[in-house]
Amino acid sequence: MKKLGVKAPGSFDSLPVYIQGRFPEGMRKDTKRVVFSGSAFGKSRRKDRIVNQQVHYIQFLQDQGYEVVFLTGAKSNPAKDDEEFIDLLREQLPNLPVVEAKSLDEWLTVIGRAGLLVSARFHHTIAAACLGTPFITLNSNTPKINGIMEMFQEHKPIKYDVPDLEGQ
Repeated sequence: MKKLGVKAPGSFDSLPVYIQGRFPEGMRKDTKRVVFSGSAFGKSRRKDRIVNQQVHYIQFLQDQGYEVVFLTGAKSNPAKDDEEFIDLLREQLPNLPVVEAKSLDEWLTVIGRAGLLVSARFHHTIAAACLGTPFITLNSNTPKINGIMEMFQEHKPIKYDVPDLEGQ
């Protein structure tokens, strides 16, 4: 757009270009920090089972000495299923830290510094890939996650309620 003389701000839908211009390669990672973000279990009838499995996995990570945080935040229209997911997780994990990013740069910094991202969201996965953050994708409510994992020549997303997520 700049070459055409059009002033266009970087935005969420041009993450790779935005990241390339603002975030250095090799961002320092906190290898003991696991960031969960972006649920997509929406209308699932197995919410209790999904939440219980995620609580089990989070507790497993914490028992192994990892700091686990949940990342959320949106300039407008926060994801309702994320809010519901956090509320359900906090019923069993009342002290689960939640980082509510107030800006795109803060959101990207949290992902970029994580030792691992666990997410079912398309944009979170793109951000992790561009920032060199290892990631695990969980199944989503759209085919976008499957498509990007195929493009990256990675494994298909893991189902939220897989009985042995930590063994995956």
